Amino acid sequence: MAQRLFAAMARGASSLPSMSALFLGMSLSTGQVQAKNPPENLQWQTYNKSYEGQRYSPLRQIDRTNIATLKRVCEVEVGEQGAFQSGLLVIDDTLFMTTPHTTLAVNATTCEVRWRDVHVETAPYLNPGNRGPAYYEGKIFRGTGDGWLVAFDARTGRQLWKVAAGDTKLGEHFSSAPIAWKGKLYIGTSGGDWGAQARVAAYDVDDGR
Repeated sequence: MAQRLFAAMARGASSLPSMSALFLGMSLSTGQVQAKNPPENLQWQTYNKSYEGQRYSPLRQIDRTNIATLKRVCEVEVGEQGAFQSGLLVIDDTLFMTTPHTTLAVNATTCEVRWRDVHVETAPYLNPGNRGPAYYEGKIFRGTGDGWLVAFDARTGRQLWKVAAGDTKLGEHFSSAPIAWKGKLYIGTSGGDWGAQARVAAYDVDDGR
């Protein structure tokens, strides 16, 4: 499934200046099917795929000999107008993505929305952009444009915790994708254009401390 998703993004990202709908499914005419639980190295669990940050996929199902046979099989409305900047995560058969306010979990084969969470602003967003979520041990994490960090149950979308980690009065907010590693969630504040002094902090993945 991951091959279809990334092939779709490679073809669709440059042609969609504003994202009210995201094209997901691109299938090969051969109809090949992957295992339900692919090996970890075939998944995309962080913004850069791995902690090395190479964004390199070892998949070989799609190459220059068959890319012309790709066809769209489904799409999903993300529910928000504007630039779509999210790095997509693929965990087993689920695709995770963010918009400035919305966090989505989508069936990677059918584009069915498994869960959706819409963040309600507590202060005006300084920068309406978000680079995507992080995944760690069954949890999805993201930052928001009004300075919150939020954790969700990856399977159900239930909010596990939410902490105020940035101060918009100082120009701080979150647009970058966090990184989760060894029980901690790492993220840096955005806001240099608004006078904020950037900082990096680590939070406990279980409770946001």
